[in-house]
Amino acid sequence: MNVLFICTGNTCRSPMAEKILLKKAKENQIDIQVKSAGIAAFEGQPASKHARQVMRDYGMSDQHQTQRVSKELLEWADLVLTMTEGHKSVLIDQYPEFADRIYTLKEYSHRFERNREWKKLNDIYQRIEEKKERFFTRYQKEIEELENRYQMLQQELKKIEGKLQQYEQQLQQEIEEDLKEIEQLRQNMPSYDVDDPYGGDLATYRKTAKEIEEALDKWIQFMDEKRVNKKGE
Repeated sequence: MNVLFICTGNTCRSPMAEKILLKKAKENQIDIQVKSAGIAAFEGQPASKHARQVMRDYGMSDQHQTQRVSKELLEWADLVLTMTEGHKSVLIDQYPEFADRIYTLKEYSHRFERNREWKKLNDIYQRIEEKKERFFTRYQKEIEELENRYQMLQQELKKIEGKLQQYEQQLQQEIEEDLKEIEQLRQNMPSYDVDDPYGGDLATYRKTAKEIEEALDKWIQFMDEKRVNKKGE
């Protein structure tokens, strides 16, 4: 399998990834070929100082010469792993014919982790289904009896609701004339508000005063009648 790592200048990330994968492939006896390149690399430059130190930390040679990504390198690679989504987008835009082999490094690595998670998730769902099956087998008779009873109660409830609606309609018919009479009386009843004359002319104020006077006359008349009745007792 041929793997190509891609970063920007091919001086830091992609050469470190190349060396680390070569080391791990050797340790795990995996037959793999690895190269690296940069989208905007200058040809023939060494890796950065700190990148070379990291290579030595991993026990690998720090020898490296930068190279720019090319169609030939992409044709050579079975798998292209970029350091960022930006690198991936640039490659796919420039070389769309290789899109099916281009991933970010973390995107590709997480595929295997997701596969393990999906397997675990499927195992849990399978366990739940088995528990459900055992549960319903154990309580099948009781559940069926309760479901039948529930359906019967629903039917009975519908009958009760229908009967209540009939009573409500019957009551409405019996009091219909009374309600009409109440509405008629309400319409004929006088308003108990005294109009506010604020902002009006003199005639408006006089009209309001007349309303007040008429109301007071009725009150005084009532008081007089009450006093006369009291004397008669």
